[in-house]
Amino acid sequence: MASVCNDPNGRRRIAFVAPDGAKVAIRLGVIPRKVADSVCLHVEHLLASIRSGQPVPGETSVWVKNLTPWLHGKLSKAGLIVAKMEAPLFEALAEKYFSRKDIKDTTKSTRRYYRNMIAEFLGTKRVDQVNLADADGLRDHLADRGLAGPTIGRTLRFARQVFKMAIREKWILSNPMDALAHNFREGNGKPRQYISPEVVDAWMECAPAPWRVLVALARYGGLRAPSEALLLRWSDVDLAKKEMTVSSPKTETQGKPWRRVPIRPRLAEILEEAWLTQVTQLGPRKPGFSREKVKSACKSRDYKSPFPGSGSSLGFLFSF
Repeated sequence: MASVCNDPNGRRRIAFVAPDGAKVAIRLGVIPRKVADSVCLHVEHLLASIRSGQPVPGETSVWVKNLTPWLHGKLSKAGLIVAKMEAPLFEALAEKYFSRKDIKDTTKSTRRYYRNMIAEFLGTKRVDQVNLADADGLRDHLADRGLAGPTIGRTLRFARQVFKMAIREKWILSNPMDALAHNFREGNGKPRQYISPEVVDAWMECAPAPWRVLVALARYGGLRAPSEALLLRWSDVDLAKKEMTVSSPKTETQGKPWRRVPIRPRLAEILEEAWLTQVTQLGPRKPGFSREKVKSACKSRDYKSPFPGSGSSLGFLFSF
């Protein structure tokens, strides 16, 4: 049997004799007597289970699963339960997040970039050692790197998702990133600019055929670039009916893996031209596609910017 002992200044401890005959005391600190009695009852159930070889009662089993790391450590040290495994590093827990089947490969690639920045800051700290001060420090660390506000917001939101996993795994009780919720806003500080068809056509006059098709699909077809545009095949395009079937990875998990899109007259002209000139792909399909690579390709060909004073021949890509 276990009993609750009262120590000076309102402190409590639970005393009992272990199965090996040793006298053991679990010091609980300053807590109400009723709480100490509840803990004592669960300790008795654990002792009875060890001595009899019978399963732990369901109520006590649930209680053990929800123990704080502090009390869990005391019970495991007393030999009543199995010691909890050491909490993992953020990087290791993020890898478990990436093992989810509902996350696209392109999303994983982007979020691994976020993971690397977070892991760089946290270093060898385990997830149960990260506190509110670390969360503030991470935000400042990202800002010091010169990252844009939306990128900082997405990185912090990814960190919050991973720490939610740590809560489900019982490594921590609260999410240190919740205090940064106001930093997750992704709004673009600059007002969006409408890109007229004349501006787009001016750029496409000097662009290679695959890029013309890619830009036309985004500007005149409303396709997401590059994810939806690069998945499009000629078998998906019906020029006679002026419509196409677009695969949509972004909405696939929402029960909308594809949609029918009408082909507007200007887009039809560009697609017919691409068909006649035997363009076999509707955009570059090399791994690692990015807007920066598009801009680099334009600079290498010395394309003239169609945007007065913009200094970038691909400024309209930021309006997709």
